[in-house]
Amino acid sequence: MTIFLPPQRHRFSGTLSDSEAHTSPNRHVHVFCKVAIFTLTPLRCHSAPCTTTHKKSASVLKKNIKMDWTALLKTLGLCLISIIIEAFSATKDGKKWFEDLRQPKYSFPFSFWYVIGGLYYIICGIIAYTHFHSSTDIFTLPIILLTLIMVINGLTNFILFKFRSLKMFYLILYPFSVLFIGLIIVLIQTDKISVVLAGVYLAWLVYDLYYFLNLWRLNNRKTGEVLPESADRHRAG
Repeated sequence: MTIFLPPQRHRFSGTLSDSEAHTSPNRHVHVFCKVAIFTLTPLRCHSAPCTTTHKKSASVLKKNIKMDWTALLKTLGLCLISIIIEAFSATKDGKKWFEDLRQPKYSFPFSFWYVIGGLYYIICGIIAYTHFHSSTDIFTLPIILLTLIMVINGLTNFILFKFRSLKMFYLILYPFSVLFIGLIIVLIQTDKISVVLAGVYLAWLVYDLYYFLNLWRLNNRKTGEVLPESADRHRAG
């Protein structure tokens, strides 16, 4: 299809009157131009504000993901204290003694415990970094509870590998679990992600209680630690 333009030269101003649109021999072309101008104008007008908005959003996102090195150093320091305590307590003889114990039903391989240990430090590290980042005060309640948890966790290895006491290790799991529940209660109003992470480890502590109670039952003669009457009856039954 060929479109014929008017024979006379016409300087197009960007707008057409209704009379021009209807009287022109090529009125369909005029109408098309008018619609095109109307449609494209908002895009031209709003392109600059949109670009500005995207730039602001990118700037805010970049600011939010910026690493807080002070909080990171505090977190690493806290984790390092617990790791050093564990390293001093976990002797080769103690580990061999533990591996030679009779294992209860539903026991995991020893390599799995190292995986759990790594996840424990990741969880504690995320919680610590979050709160060091959000507050300049070191002695907040979540940080105090987390520090107690990590120090006690390191000291329990002395009980297990140095003193080789399954009884004491099992009993100390109860106050340790109470501290963890207290940490979750404190975090629940302010830090949902940390609550979920702490809840995952709390579920593991339930298994810990099962495992070490049955480990104590199976090896009480070897360790010389007498079981409570109720536990002894339960094992006999």
